[in-house]
Amino acid sequence: MQYIPSRLEKAISDILIQKNILYPRDLRKETLSKAFGVEIFYNHVSTYSYKKGEYTAIVLNKHGDPKEQNFMFYHELAHIILHSGNQLNEEHYFIWRQELDANIVAHYVAVPYHMRNYIEFNRSDLVELMSDMFFVPQKVIKKRLKQIYERVKNQDTKCKNKIDFRFAF
Repeated sequence: MQYIPSRLEKAISDILIQKNILYPRDLRKETLSKAFGVEIFYNHVSTYSYKKGEYTAIVLNKHGDPKEQNFMFYHELAHIILHSGNQLNEEHYFIWRQELDANIVAHYVAVPYHMRNYIEFNRSDLVELMSDMFFVPQKVIKKRLKQIYERVKNQDTKCKNKIDFRFAF
């Protein structure tokens, strides 16, 4: 069955295409920061994003693994794209929801829909290969592959249910 992305996944992919992010090598934080006009800074402790007017910046932990830094950049970029305001002034549930949204979008950025043709899904070393190709940790690849698998499985189930329903009468 053909994979059909969610509307959010397709929207993220379209944004990346508009920014000329077309190949896995384009997904490095340095390339994305230029494409989105975001400055990158490093510190010794936390990772966060900052937005005031037109100015945006992402602060990353300088001691993090480079692949983890790349993914954390995606997470913070998602906050810049999706959210406004200061989380320090928000309710716990609202913060939790923003973090959930940012994580979902970060996984869509990590392995965008429009780059699916670069993936050889039948490889035995798929996770390792994708981790190196998309420059994110293997745990991110595993979660993204699970998202894809679950979506295909749900699409297949919906399709079968429609067919079963039609022929039930």
